[in-house]
Amino acid sequence: MNQVIHLLFTSVSCSLCMAPLTPALYANETAPAEYWQLEYGAGTLQRSMPWQQAENQHFNFPLLSARRGNWRLGVDGALLQYQWQQNSLSLSGGIGLRDEVYDSRLWGKADSNDPVFDGYRSDGGDTTLQLRGGWGWLNAGVEQDLSSHSGALTADASITLPLFYLQGGARAQLLAGTRWLSESYSRYVYGISPEQSNALRPEYQPQQAFNPQLTLQALWPISPQWLLRLRWQQEWLDDSLQDSPLVGQPVSRQAMLLLSWTTP
Repeated sequence: MNQVIHLLFTSVSCSLCMAPLTPALYANETAPAEYWQLEYGAGTLQRSMPWQQAENQHFNFPLLSARRGNWRLGVDGALLQYQWQQNSLSLSGGIGLRDEVYDSRLWGKADSNDPVFDGYRSDGGDTTLQLRGGWGWLNAGVEQDLSSHSGALTADASITLPLFYLQGGARAQLLAGTRWLSESYSRYVYGISPEQSNALRPEYQPQQAFNPQLTLQALWPISPQWLLRLRWQQEWLDDSLQDSPLVGQPVSRQAMLLLSWTTP
């Protein structure tokens, strides 16, 4: 059953570990209100996490997402989302997953032989309420745990820099911004409680953190129904997070390539 749930979450929300899609890039992707427009596909994801001596993670996954009017299923980093847009203003709210801990339930435990992780356990990721807004090239959002795991809030803000828009619809953009981690979330992901501390893993309680982010997003329509997407993201950890005994490098990186087919 756990494997079935893992496959479903991965399929429906393949971009959960990525920055949310900015409305500017996909503003023309709407669906009629009278029926669900389905999208099928497959993709590959490469993750480089900041943990001590952690190996890169690689996943190949199926995709299933859907749109109907303002409702979205498995789109923009949310399991379920309602989106409203008028001209250059967009607002959305939804339910999603946030799972960045060392032994992630969504993506699996990081592969590391460092003794700092001997006997270490985290409590898994969060089910979250996501609220987002965009105006022109400005984007911002907040995410609050609903599952009583971290009980924490995170937020992000970015500005979108268009790179190119070609005849036929191929386009790319760069997002430059920062992500704020509340103190409780920093401690949940990167901290070490007294109960989990030992000689190799001393107690550590980081403060709130600001992580700069840079994201590249590109889209190539192959035909009216076939679409190729690329996303690359790098996030720099705040100094207080880099000082955690669990952390071995100051950045995390993610890259995703996705090919999909949308019903007429």
